[in-house]
Amino acid sequence: DELVRNQSLPYRMTAVQTLDSARQKLKESSWDLVLLDYQLPDGTCFDLLSETKNTPAIIISGVGSEIAVVQAMRMGAYDYIIKVPDGRHLTLLPSIIENVLKRKQAETDLARSEQRYKTIVETVPDIIFQLDIDKNIVFVNSAVRALGYEPSELIGRPIEEFVCLKDEKDLLQLATKRIGER
Repeated sequence: DELVRNQSLPYRMTAVQTLDSARQKLKESSWDLVLLDYQLPDGTCFDLLSETKNTPAIIISGVGSEIAVVQAMRMGAYDYIIKVPDGRHLTLLPSIIENVLKRKQAETDLARSEQRYKTIVETVPDIIFQLDIDKNIVFVNSAVRALGYEPSELIGRPIEEFVCLKDEKDLLQLATKRIGER
């Protein structure tokens, strides 16, 4: 809190001293970021990390074991900062926060883009499919229902079961050119 005030950082910060108060704050409002001290009077950051849900969390700790860092990252922490006695770790905090917020924004943008793409692919009347290296269907959109198939029925099956292909050129033409009327 002092760092934010002293450096006039563009953050609003709410500090709590216990896991219970942190849980209450997480329930009351949405947050852009959560800074968690590793050790609190009523538990550790691991007791709360899973409750931060879609809010990125940064762990700040005087305990620098690799096991703790790995556990935190596996549980979804975006970063893990080890406290040093002279407070140097605090000088890194603004850039770490900025990077975490940028990463979260990129993840949000990517999820929205994927949802738009999925909506387009699932609503076009054309059959869109993807094959693996062995020409097995790994994806097909719902337009395949017009041929009497459920998409899940085709996954993992060879394309040759559904389309007569003389050679690789036929497959290339099928995959890159529109077939049928508009």
